[in-house]
Amino acid sequence: MFKNQLAVFAITAVLTSFTAFAQEDYTRFKSEASVQALGSFVKQTTENGVDQGATDSAGVLATYRYYFSRHHGVEANYSWTSNTQTYKGIWHGYHFA
Repeated sequence: MFKNQLAVFAITAVLTSFTAFAQEDYTRFKSEASVQALGSFVKQTTENGVDQGATDSAGVLATYRYYFSRHHGVEANYSWTSNTQTYKGIWHGYHFA
């Protein structure tokens, strides 16, 4: 049992040291920007006789960060996606789409 605990401790120590090496020096990078692609994949639902659905769509997410100091900064995000919502059903005897 002691060997298992020692092995777990050794693995944890190694993984912790990897995260320590991943930290960046603040003075080198004061800002960063990233762009990501996103997707929205939805299913059609029916509730109380009303069908609600949307088209599958793709989009973009952009992020910019600027650091004033080591612990203070601002972040701006912008995302765009396009989809179409659809509703079909009967309400008080009237059909709508």
